[in-house]
Amino acid sequence: MGFLDIGWPELLLIIVIALIVFGPGKVVEFSKGFGKAIRSFKNATSNITQQVTREIEANPPSVQTKKKDDTTNTPAQS
Repeated sequence: MGFLDIGWPELLLIIVIALIVFGPGKVVEFSKGFGKAIRSFKNATSNITQQVTREIEANPPSVQTKKKDDTTNTPAQS
């Protein structure tokens, strides 16, 4: 199995078709742009993760214990 459940033969076929349709110059240009977009996305998600982690460490959530209400689980008295 390869990328997105696409095997190597299918991936090779897609690359060959892209080379025929767009030409080698456009495929390389597209690949560079795609790589930059992926890199930018990874950086953004990393930054967001770091910010959330810092906020959690700075303000840890308070643990609240739920008090048992004596009136809710008592049997009916006659």
